[in-house]
Amino acid sequence: MLLEYLDTCSEDAGKNIQVYNEFEKRYEPNMELKWLADYLLNGLVLIKHTLCLTDTDATAEVLQALWETLDFQNIKDEMDGGKAIHGRFMILQSNLTELYNDKKITAK
Repeated sequence: MLLEYLDTCSEDAGKNIQVYNEFEKRYEPNMELKWLADYLLNGLVLIKHTLCLTDTDATAEVLQALWETLDFQNIKDEMDGGKAIHGRFMILQSNLTELYNDKKITAK
């Protein structure tokens, strides 16, 4: 599923986002695809097991919020000074607030 998603992103961007040159190692050599897949699976376990969400739409939307929080395609923000971490927190906060306001998730 992740490879299909990356293919879709490549089509939308009009270029292959998995292309790399000799100065970078991307995905398989560093196991980033495995890390991305593990992140999504762990998010799904959190949503279904720990949070006990049963609504399929709410599950999908919370998983999407976690995916957007990862923001893995953003290469502009640097880790120095916490800008990237703060930006990801703001994404998570915004998405969860919207889901809560739309009554798709509760405080419980």
